[in-house]
Amino acid sequence: MLNDLLATHGVVLLVLLLLPGCKSEPATDRAGPRTDSEMEPLLITDATFQIEVLDSKRPVLVDFWAARCPPCLEMKPAVRGLVADFAGRAAIGQLDVDANPLMPEKYEVRQLPAVLIFLNGEVVRRLDGLRTRDELTEAINAAISSG
Repeated sequence: MLNDLLATHGVVLLVLLLLPGCKSEPATDRAGPRTDSEMEPLLITDATFQIEVLDSKRPVLVDFWAARCPPCLEMKPAVRGLVADFAGRAAIGQLDVDANPLMPEKYEVRQLPAVLIFLNGEVVRRLDGLRTRDELTEAINAAISSG
């Protein structure tokens, strides 16, 4: 019977085992420098917004973006670069407005890209439209200084 299952479903099982995320390796909690693949913005959703943003003890920059928005895509490298620049001092995250409509509505995001910086659960700075890395850096530094 096992041979029949393998003959019928063996390829599917092999493919599933080879897919990323399908391996059952234990998670590691390690100290030390982060690799480039770990230097990604937080993926913030409507469901995680409270914990990741509002309850954070550090300032949080949230980039409200959409894949259909060319200026949003143009700004992605600048936002990604902030992750390493502010590691340990501020959180940098992105929220896809098409997949997560509640928070953009709550914070009246009408133009994309929109960057909101939160401190102690409150919006302390809002930047609408395409921004440079220097502008984003200045805004998050101001939030850190005031916190």
